[in-house]
Amino acid sequence: MIDMIMTAVIRPKVIEKTLASLRRNLVTERKINLVINLDPIGEAPSSVPSIIEIVKYYFPNAYIYQPLKADHVEAFKWCWEKISTSFGIFWEDDYVLREPIYLDYLIHIMNETPKIGQIHFDRKDKSILTYPGYRRKFSPFSKYLLERRIGKSIGGPPSLLRKEYITQILPHISLEPDICSRRKCVKEILKEWRFLTYLGALSKGSLVEDIGTEWRKEQGLAKVKQPKGLIWKIIKAT
Repeated sequence: MIDMIMTAVIRPKVIEKTLASLRRNLVTERKINLVINLDPIGEAPSSVPSIIEIVKYYFPNAYIYQPLKADHVEAFKWCWEKISTSFGIFWEDDYVLREPIYLDYLIHIMNETPKIGQIHFDRKDKSILTYPGYRRKFSPFSKYLLERRIGKSIGGPPSLLRKEYITQILPHISLEPDICSRRKCVKEILKEWRFLTYLGALSKGSLVEDIGTEWRKEQGLAKVKQPKGLIWKIIKAT
């Protein structure tokens, strides 16, 4: 079995597209145990039963946690705390997987190289193949994997995580992970670990697509930076 954790907000159509892509393209012999943090923001609360129905259709044994308020950092922490298996998949509800990922192969690589803490899945909107500043920070690891050499940080979704790495980092997450990554104690931990990015075998640079941008515009929502980190904020009436 492998735990899969997901941060989500109330947007049934977006969630359905994402879950359909995961069910189709996450290839593994392991049973996937899906756990979702569903923050109470987005579309009407009356849409929640539809989301539960959609989730149960694709992952019948999934667990959905509904906190009383939306909090990006708390959702991140809560999800990480729920990984109980040796490896965990970390996802967001608007990340559509565009081609197959053979999880058992990637887990084999992580088992062969014990200090790999995380394999990030390349996103179309932030692909290291199209951002010159990103590419100089990486070196080849294998045919479809690059290793980050400069600027290691606590990585978010979409990714494959090692439980041991999570256990070391979790006590230090009190703010947005990018902010926590600048702390001296966290930097020392990150030095111990190796971080890879999987490009995909078919559509390099388009492995994962963020489909939430247009939805956020339609709903008048944005992720806004605050001292604590990112928060959801209503920027206009819908």
